[in-house]
Amino acid sequence: AYQVGLLNVDGFYDPLLSFIDVAVNEGFITQEARQIIISAPTAKELVKKLEDYVPEYEIGLVWEDQDQIPSNSLVPEPLETPAITSS
Repeated sequence: AYQVGLLNVDGFYDPLLSFIDVAVNEGFITQEARQIIISAPTAKELVKKLEDYVPEYEIGLVWEDQDQIPSNSLVPEPLETPAITSS
């Protein structure tokens, strides 16, 4: 599994991380997807975290039937939207 490393010197990426956390809380991003983003204030800490990273999920991105959606997809299920009809 892949992860994203952010070198968050002096909290530079704090607004981005907060934005992503709000997106998780609002259901736009799954908690599993959020967990791939690793941040640390120093390069040494970041490298250590990336080396120690163990995914807590399985991503089923390869499947036989291309129309099949994996049950453990990192993309949240779409919300139902009412049909728009013209009068």
